[in-house]
Amino acid sequence: MNLFIVISFFISMLACLGWVYYFWKLDKYEQEPFHLLLITFVFGAFLTLIASFFEELGLEFFGLSIDDVIQNPFNSNLLLFFLYLVVVVGIVEEFVKLIPVRFYAFKQINEPIDGLIYASATAAGFAFVEDLLYIYYGFKAGFVEGIFITWVRILTSPVHILFASYWGIALGLYKQNPARKSDVIKGFFVAAFLHGLYDFFAFLGEIGSIGAAAVILVTIILLMKKVSFLLRISPFNNLNYFISCKYCNGLFPAKAQYCINCGKSTYWVEKENKIQLKYFCGNCKSRLNFGQNYCTSCGMKIHWK
Repeated sequence: MNLFIVISFFISMLACLGWVYYFWKLDKYEQEPFHLLLITFVFGAFLTLIASFFEELGLEFFGLSIDDVIQNPFNSNLLLFFLYLVVVVGIVEEFVKLIPVRFYAFKQINEPIDGLIYASATAAGFAFVEDLLYIYYGFKAGFVEGIFITWVRILTSPVHILFASYWGIALGLYKQNPARKSDVIKGFFVAAFLHGLYDFFAFLGEIGSIGAAAVILVTIILLMKKVSFLLRISPFNNLNYFISCKYCNGLFPAKAQYCINCGKSTYWVEKENKIQLKYFCGNCKSRLNFGQNYCTSCGMKIHWK
């Protein structure tokens, strides 16, 4: 039995580090030193224990028992349990995941997507230790239970990264533009709420599976769109500005072959005098003059080509 526990721990660690590697590879222009991500991973893992302490205090404060909720969810006070999951679990877990990024990795952030990269590392570390606890108690209940819990945790561990992406992306944008501080606060509370909502659906079992899947699907869709945007406005992207389409006046990335608004070819850009075109900052969409080194509205360095 002990051998299977060790193997399960190892598989869980590989899965969590695999997600760190996946998000690290999303950065196409200036990848972070991987050892810094590993340090952030360790910080996130360590702080999991602190989160457990406060969650236990929260259970006592709300007068709840997790065992009672699991065994008879619909005989429990579901509203009170939902509040506990959002106010305590969601806020506490997202906060302890945020700490290593804000107070350790933040100084390393030099492009918007870095906030997401470091958030994925601390969230993966948090998920790893949480997996260990679930796997251990799963095997204590029995071999079959342990194997089942192991695979469930491996499949669901990316959830922590998905929720952390809300405040991680906001931190990356805030580092570039301090005026976006309120976005970090909003991202944090959105993450905490969705985290608690997901846990609530998960505790309801099969009945809540559709709701849990919906929360994850929406987050994945938003994340995919944001990654594309973050890469586009990276200061290391040689083409981080927009051009105004002469057909629809919509804005499209400088190296796009077709306007993302009307779908017409952008071949005309090469034929027209570049000085006469209308340019806009890839970050804040403010108007630029051709050859301008920095956006006067948000400070973004503009790389012309």
